[in-house]
Amino acid sequence: MDRIRQWLNSKTRDEVQYEPVPDSRPQSRSGHAASRKRSNFEYLVFLTLGCAMLWAWSMFMASTMYFRARFADNRWIFTNYNASILFVACSTNFSTVMYLSSTAGQRNANYPRRIKSALIINMFVFTILAFSTIVWTKCSAEAYFVLVLSLVFTTNLATGLIQNGVFALVSGYEPICTQGVMTGQGLAGVLPGLAQIISVLSTLQKEPNDQPDPPSGTPAGSAFFSFFTATIVSGVTLLLFQSLLARTPAAKPTRRDSTASEPEKASVPMLDLLLKLRYQAFTITFNFALTMIFPIFTIIITSSHPKPLPPLLLPPVFVPLSFIIWNLGDFLGRLICAWPIFHVTNPKLQTIFAMARLAFIPLYYQCNLYGMGAKFGGDAFYWLVQIAFGMTNGWVGSNVMMAAPAYAGEEMREAAGGFLGACIMGGLTLGSFLGFFVTP
Repeated sequence: MDRIRQWLNSKTRDEVQYEPVPDSRPQSRSGHAASRKRSNFEYLVFLTLGCAMLWAWSMFMASTMYFRARFADNRWIFTNYNASILFVACSTNFSTVMYLSSTAGQRNANYPRRIKSALIINMFVFTILAFSTIVWTKCSAEAYFVLVLSLVFTTNLATGLIQNGVFALVSGYEPICTQGVMTGQGLAGVLPGLAQIISVLSTLQKEPNDQPDPPSGTPAGSAFFSFFTATIVSGVTLLLFQSLLARTPAAKPTRRDSTASEPEKASVPMLDLLLKLRYQAFTITFNFALTMIFPIFTIIITSSHPKPLPPLLLPPVFVPLSFIIWNLGDFLGRLICAWPIFHVTNPKLQTIFAMARLAFIPLYYQCNLYGMGAKFGGDAFYWLVQIAFGMTNGWVGSNVMMAAPAYAGEEMREAAGGFLGACIMGGLTLGSFLGFFVTP
């Protein structure tokens, strides 16, 4: 533990020195190739950081079938565990990001250390969660519920750390690296869901077809593999990130006890950031608040295909498959921002596009709500709405995050990334609350 603490506290290429140093000298062909190789590696690292940032969230959402089985003995927990997880996750993450973006949180902030700490925390959390599937299988639903909520709290504390650190750190790199972070987040929404689909289909093949309820849940071995995958993702990301810090041109490392002679980092008041980035703050908050509407509809919309339903359209598979389709659209929306033709840098235009997404809400009401029949189209129409709603979320969010540092200015660039990260969490928290008022 002392070695880990010393590593986290070390300032070797960890403080302000992580900003890439421009080189005005003419480069040879080999120099251009080396620069391109370095840029590709930086993009890869930030893509994996974005993936690790939301992998924990997606892993909990993708493990619904397993938690259903573990909480089946307690009716209240069985009914409300998902809402409880969302509440603890959003409130913890939002509070963490808000503090880290405040004046106190910015003072002498070591963003690489925050990122490394978050990845280590997630490795511990998901290792514990993985072994809980094979060790604590006989504990009561109440005890396991407390354990899960404790791990949700811890991992979302880590998510706040990594979110604040990554969005501040990436501001010192090329805008394409910001797009890499957003693309990694979208990828994290797709891969855990795919694992869930495979596990549910495997369960359906083993369970009798005449059961009135969905299968009891994911087998313990499959759940162990799914949770431990999150540990592996965090570990690989930690190694890649440390490699990035080692490659980044930096000044000589200094000892912690010599920091008294170093100038203290200037903190930026939240009000100054809000005034400077008022359009971006509103747009990113509104965009993600509106996005939290889709899980409400996704859970209650079932296939409109005539019975008997094929395996892929049974509710235990259809619902997570719909989540996958939305996340795939979100991933594509973030991915296309790698091409300049899809860039929108005008903050007012970004706000207009975000507000235009309100048109998706009435489209959801045309689908097969509660199995009462679709008013327009069938499953193809519903999935088209899902992928379009997801794509616009990823596209608007990526454009705001990529363009914001240029509007913030040099003195606010780092703080702006953390501030907009707080706006994202504020939007998600607000949207999860407002969702109660739009539930059909």
